[in-house]
Amino acid sequence: MAKEESKMSTNFNPDEFLLKKDDVTDFINIVLEYWSRSFKAKLGNAKLIGSLEMMKLGVKFTDEDDFKMIWSMLLEFINQLQYENAMQHMKKDGGNEKFNFGETVSKLKSELRDGGLEKMLEKFQK
Repeated sequence: MAKEESKMSTNFNPDEFLLKKDDVTDFINIVLEYWSRSFKAKLGNAKLIGSLEMMKLGVKFTDEDDFKMIWSMLLEFINQLQYENAMQHMKKDGGNEKFNFGETVSKLKSELRDGGLEKMLEKFQK
């Protein structure tokens, strides 16, 4: 049998933003549903809900090309912040060899996978 060719593009660029406006809006709606899961939660999260509703409007009324450019910049900025945060952790630990950037990134990924969206958003509850 012939070896199956990889379906992944050789031009793969993880920093290229390929999501559509609907993809981001769907995610925002998931977060809004979580923050509105009860009347008490809705009251406690009113400012957060209002902010995300405004973000959703911004996404809706932004041109597709501008949307991709803005979100690409945001992701690049967030990646830089994660790197800077990891470096601060290393400094806080006194540069301990056991604590390195790779471990920090692995920890971030595993925390997201293990706890899912609810655990991720729990720290933002009021």
